[in-house]
Amino acid sequence: SLGKFTLKSGINDLEAVIPYPGKAKQWSINDPNLYHVVLLAEKSGDIVAMRQERTGFRTMKVKGTGFEFNNKPIYLLGESAHSSSHGGTPNYDAQSIMRYLLTKHKENGIMLLRTAHMPMIREFYEVADEIGMMVYDEWGMCFVNSIDEKVFEKNNLAELEKLIIRDYNHPSVVLWSLGNENKHGGHPEIAAQMDKQYELLKKIDRQNRPTS
Repeated sequence: SLGKFTLKSGINDLEAVIPYPGKAKQWSINDPNLYHVVLLAEKSGDIVAMRQERTGFRTMKVKGTGFEFNNKPIYLLGESAHSSSHGGTPNYDAQSIMRYLLTKHKENGIMLLRTAHMPMIREFYEVADEIGMMVYDEWGMCFVNSIDEKVFEKNNLAELEKLIIRDYNHPSVVLWSLGNENKHGGHPEIAAQMDKQYELLKKIDRQNRPTS
């Protein structure tokens, strides 16, 4: 428990540090332990709003040419999860379809899924958290050959920030990809936008997840 904060009308900017629970178990591909963080808003003793986030504790880093997860070297056997084969049509049970598809990948020995060319729907990450599937979360700046830099930056960075915040607390997200096959050679405006994406991500992501 963090105790109470006093909020004023409008936008509140505050920060709280939650001490690591000494007996908390780490999230891993074989033991995907999850924990809930709940924030309650009260007014005159009545609860008027609530937000719950589910997350997990784990560490990841690139060391030399290898990848370490929870301070142990691990060989990443991965596969691409394209939205065309991991999506669906209206009126479908997204949770059940994601669980079926991701479980099949895991049964085949896959431990890491890349969201090829664009982010996935929310249920993809929720199931990955629950079954212990690591995710290489890829942004949609892919196959870009030319841009109106001013317009592109205004839209792209704002949307990227929303993605980072949306997926931030998923323990399954262990790597970020900020694009794929963009023609940056001879296109300084595209290279500049890729740099700005990286700067934005590193500013927000205090977990310091490896990024390409």
